[in-house]
Amino acid sequence: MSNPEPTTTAKMFDAEHGEFICVNGWLLFEDGAARELHPYGVRKFPPADPYSRTKKIVRFWEEKLALAVDEFTTFKQKLLNFTNTCRNRNVCSPPPDEGAVKRLRELQAKVKSFQERLKEAEVDMVKAKPEEMVRQENYNNLVRQQCESRLTEIKSIEI
Repeated sequence: MSNPEPTTTAKMFDAEHGEFICVNGWLLFEDGAARELHPYGVRKFPPADPYSRTKKIVRFWEEKLALAVDEFTTFKQKLLNFTNTCRNRNVCSPPPDEGAVKRLRELQAKVKSFQERLKEAEVDMVKAKPEEMVRQENYNNLVRQQCESRLTEIKSIEI
C-alpha cells in the first residue's frame, strides 16, 4: 500500500481539525491544532495539556478577531471616504446603498461574535491554568504590591 499524497493528508488533517485561519504561513485551527501552509509542512495536533490547548485556542480567536476588525475598519473607512467625497462634490452622487450599510452591520456582528468567542476561550484558559501557576502568579502579585508600597515609602523620605 502506498502513502497518500501530501495534499491528501493535509486535507484530511484540515477536515479533522475544522475551521482555520492562515497566519504567517501557518494554519491555526479552532481546536488548537496547527500546520504549515505547505502540504509537506509540519503538522501539530492540539496539545494534550488543557492549559496549552486553551492557550492555542485563545490565539486562534485573537487572530481571527484581528482579521475581522481589520475587515470591518477597512470597509467602514471606504464607505466614509466615499460618502464624504459624494457630499463634498459640486455635483453630488448618491451615497452608498443600503446593501453596503447592511454589509457593514454584518461585519460588525461578526466582530462582536468573535469577541464573545475570544472571551469564552479566555475563561476556559483561566479555568485550565495549572494550580502551581496560579499560586506563583498570586505570589508574584503580592510581591509586586509590597514593592510598590516600599517604593512609595522610600520616595516619600526626603531631606
